[in-house]
Amino acid sequence: MITFEPLAHHPYHIDELSQWMFQMWGQFYPGSSVETTRRWLNMTMRDSGLPITQLALEGETLVGCAMLQEQELYKENNLTPWLGALLVKEKYQNQGIGSQLHDWAIAHIKSLNYKKLHLLTFDANYCEWYERKGWKIIKTDDSRGYSLIVMETTTPLFADNRG
Repeated sequence: MITFEPLAHHPYHIDELSQWMFQMWGQFYPGSSVETTRRWLNMTMRDSGLPITQLALEGETLVGCAMLQEQELYKENNLTPWLGALLVKEKYQNQGIGSQLHDWAIAHIKSLNYKKLHLLTFDANYCEWYERKGWKIIKTDDSRGYSLIVMETTTPLFADNRG
């Protein structure tokens, strides 16, 4: 059975999670390292507010995560908040875990009275999944030689408080 809990309740997953995140995205952020990722994750160890990391667990095994933060390491400083690090291990994909982490993120952001949520991806293949969940592409850019896509929520969950 998959359970969902804040990283703050399972700090012993920080080492595995920081290595996993760095392996996925370290190349896109010059100067980053497993250690800088670990330090950032330490700042997300909370039960509420931002930044926060939510884990998907099978027993004590880490199978996925999602992070919410006020800023992304991208130059769009006027956009906030951001969904980051939505990850599900390959063995656990296509079981709805990513969707549940996504839904947690939307609910958490809405509980903090934000009107929108943003994300950044370097892989256009993920856009279709997010578009099915109500996201839209708002910008494409080139950063440090990599193509990137910025998306924003358009889900009905935010319809009642859009600005």
